[in-house]
Amino acid sequence: MASAVRRAAAAPSFDRSFGTLRRISLDVECWIELASGWVSGSDALFEELLRTRRWGQRSRRMYDRRVQEPRLTSPWSAASGAPLEPAIVDEMRRALSGRYGVDLDSAGFNLYRDGADGVAWHGDRIERRIAEPLVALVSLGEPRRFVLRRKGGGPRLAFSLGRGDLLVTGASPSHSEGLID
Repeated sequence: MASAVRRAAAAPSFDRSFGTLRRISLDVECWIELASGWVSGSDALFEELLRTRRWGQRSRRMYDRRVQEPRLTSPWSAASGAPLEPAIVDEMRRALSGRYGVDLDSAGFNLYRDGADGVAWHGDRIERRIAEPLVALVSLGEPRRFVLRRKGGGPRLAFSLGRGDLLVTGASPSHSEGLID
């Protein structure tokens, strides 16, 4: 009986009220919102995603050669017609879309396998037709450092994200960039 109660308590859920969300204005064009522990039962969700997503490693051109990205990825797009699974991830997507008044129509799952995986300074590639882009990150698993700065340099803002934390960025696509290490 006690183990059944423990399993039930670990079932993933998230704070639909966004009650712990706090906004940090970086300047007039850029802000972030952060909710620590937004997903409860995040370890169970992480394990489910590890088992059920199709993971692959992409390559990209950097400078004068092609290199393997130092992470595994698993993309999803509404245009594919495939459901976003597990269902709770689609519920999160819909809740975030409703809160921010946008259609979050794609999701990128990124798996940082160990301390050697990470990404350098970069800006997410968002279609130019989207005037005010929004990026929502739900971090599961062990905490990793996420750093944000103005594009091209400047003061840095660092966060330790993991175990169900939510970070939402709102900025002009040419305005900011981030890294994960």
